[in-house]
Amino acid sequence: MRGLHKTLIVTDLESIVLRLCDRLYAELRWVDPKGDRMNRPIHFEIPAEKPERAIEFYKKVFGWKFEKWDGPMEYWVVRTGDDGVPGINGGLMTRRDPAQPCVNTMDVADLDATIKVVEGAGGQCVVPKMPVQGVGWLAYFKDTEGHIFGAMQPDAAAK
Repeated sequence: MRGLHKTLIVTDLESIVLRLCDRLYAELRWVDPKGDRMNRPIHFEIPAEKPERAIEFYKKVFGWKFEKWDGPMEYWVVRTGDDGVPGINGGLMTRRDPAQPCVNTMDVADLDATIKVVEGAGGQCVVPKMPVQGVGWLAYFKDTEGHIFGAMQPDAAAK
């Protein structure tokens, strides 16, 4: 009887986990009632005083992979896992200011419209719209709680 009791508990637990996963996946597919898409985080940035030291740390701790970016600034692209697995990739850069925070960047369809929405909601644009050559248009904001975040409009023609 004890074995049967354990089997029932495990079966019930599996059922609960499956229901929670179904709810989570439903939330991930959720679309705003107005029909607008939800803007998801697509990139993070870690500023580092000594990039080589930070790279070694994240390689050892998480197994992340780093590739030097061939762009106008010292920047490494961070691969945090395989494509098709939940999660986002990011970047690591030399810290420019002692107070420079880690930043998450959101995917947006229209950066100009996003700037207006952020400002209308009480946030502020702290770094104006700028091109990231071959990637898109980027701006940085401060939310109502003082957190910095980015918004990126993909555009391979950005210069």
